[in-house]
Amino acid sequence: MSEFIRVHDATDRRAFVNGEELGRTNEILESGSGPFRVDLGVPTTYDPSFRRGSPSGTTADAPLDVDFTP
Repeated sequence: MSEFIRVHDATDRRAFVNGEELGRTNEILESGSGPFRVDLGVPTTYDPSFRRGSPSGTTADAPLDVDFTP
């Protein structure tokens, strides 16, 4: 089943979920269900270095927000 996340960062970067590029930051991304690990790749100029989450019951209009800071 599809879930939706939005990875927030101050810059436009690639967003990786479980090691695979899923899309770009600040866009709504369709992901699978279950636990995941999100990071922004290298260089690691953001905090924290990764986030864990488990989206459930999300929609394109109400995604799970995952926040990073430079």
